[in-house]
Amino acid sequence: MLKNVSKGAYFLYSRHFSTNYVIDSAFSNFVSRKMNIGIEAGVNLDILVKKSWSIRTGLYAHLHFISEIDYGTTGELPPVIPSTYRKESITQYTRGSEYAERTNISIPLKGLFRIKRIKDWEFYSAAGIVGSFYFPARQQLVQNTIVLPTSSGSNNFITHYEIIRYFKKSTFTPRIEFGFDLEAVRKFRRRGAVFAGIKTHLGTTKLERADFIIWPGLPQYRSKGHFSLNRSYIGVYLGYRFGRNDFKN
Repeated sequence: MLKNVSKGAYFLYSRHFSTNYVIDSAFSNFVSRKMNIGIEAGVNLDILVKKSWSIRTGLYAHLHFISEIDYGTTGELPPVIPSTYRKESITQYTRGSEYAERTNISIPLKGLFRIKRIKDWEFYSAAGIVGSFYFPARQQLVQNTIVLPTSSGSNNFITHYEIIRYFKKSTFTPRIEFGFDLEAVRKFRRRGAVFAGIKTHLGTTKLERADFIIWPGLPQYRSKGHFSLNRSYIGVYLGYRFGRNDFKN
């Protein structure tokens, strides 16, 4: 059985899908984050069960990053904001760093199908479920302020937006999610191979809710609403497969 198991390690870069925003007014609509990325590292175990079919399992860790200062609004600034303004970001955290959003460890269970073999190249697709264990995250407060210099040398401050984010606490129970891979493998003559592909991960649980207010101190221009976020992303990966290339398949 061990002779029919291939082992590989990979690194992935991903872009997370857009956040779902609900807004009650349209003067300065909230837009999605500019920095909403993930990195992932893991190992694959591919267990050959038939000529072109394998079971893919393994273990990987995924880190989701955002930049709070890259929130933004569309539309023009209110007329009361002069052209001499500048933005000043004030971010408060009760836990974690400025950029880490979520960290999780996942175990996939996928069916892996070899689509085509051309000399030393092989092409695969994989699909199945993923059990993900999420580390805890806590409430965060994010504020962005417009600074208005005055002729006397002092400053006036107007809050551009204020966000309160609520995270669901994680448990030891895995969240069942879904994944799909497309992969190309280039075998070396006797041992080892390099592989690259595209991975899509579909989260099924909303892990976050945030309530926001845009221009809270300017009632005539105020917008408010909320957004939610699960863990769905698409990424590209590159890896190396270990062992001899002697499977008779």
